[in-house]
Amino acid sequence: MQQLNQRFLFYYFSFAILILSCYSPLSLADSETQVKAIFLERFTRFTQWPSDSNVHDPDKPFVLGVLDKGDFVKILREVYHQQKIKGKPVEIKVIHYLDSVLSCHLLFIGRSYKKELSWILAKTRNRPILTVSDTTGFANKGVLINLYLVNRKIRFEINQSALQRSGLKMSYNLLSLAKIIHPFHKP
Repeated sequence: MQQLNQRFLFYYFSFAILILSCYSPLSLADSETQVKAIFLERFTRFTQWPSDSNVHDPDKPFVLGVLDKGDFVKILREVYHQQKIKGKPVEIKVIHYLDSVLSCHLLFIGRSYKKELSWILAKTRNRPILTVSDTTGFANKGVLINLYLVNRKIRFEINQSALQRSGLKMSYNLLSLAKIIHPFHKP
């Protein structure tokens, strides 16, 4: 019972931190990119991978793949040098060959991959890979989570239909904070 209460408190405070970070303005000391890097781990707290996914293998790292040509990789390495995701060390994997996206648990897709987006999404569709971007229109095209700014506040949208096809499950708490794109309608 005590373990259940501790787990509840952990998720409650994690949720509270996510809410505060979503709705408080970015301070001058925080860079937008650093906050986005931290959001990636926060999203995983409220995402459940299928039981047969290797994300549950304690001997394997959490693989965070990156398709981006900016400074995001450097910041991710700084943030996740010791920080864990899902209780596991994080391997930041810069994707050089698009076939490598299938080995990722989470895949960040930068705006510089706009031309390749349909091919990337064809590879990740129907697979338990949490795709995240920060580019207008990417959620409409099938990326699961897209980050965007409104009045210096980071917000996010979730493509619920693409999420359902992926086999990943997201907490209602996370979904309730998001702008839902392509909502899933039960028949």
